[in-house]
Amino acid sequence: ILAVAGEIDLLTADELSAALEVEVARCALVVVDLTAVEFLSSSGLAALALAHRAAVEADHELCLVAGNRVTLRPIQITGMADEIPVYASVADAASRAGSA
Repeated sequence: ILAVAGEIDLLTADELSAALEVEVARCALVVVDLTAVEFLSSSGLAALALAHRAAVEADHELCLVAGNRVTLRPIQITGMADEIPVYASVADAASRAGSA
């Protein structure tokens, strides 16, 4: 589980990308907990999309926890929710991921 907090924008997206790169390469299942994120920019969405692509290429799974409007709405609007599993809580992700 990679818990992210604060703002994911142009200044912080590279840090998120680096952390995701390590976790996706290391773990068969990566749950990105966006519950404490207060702002999710297009740079943050791009970091998540690149991590998803890397996970697919490695035959790993990436899923998102986005239980609030700040994170869920941009993920839905961009269509990313059609590609990456999105859960309302970490507990939901842990119990459902890998079985879908």
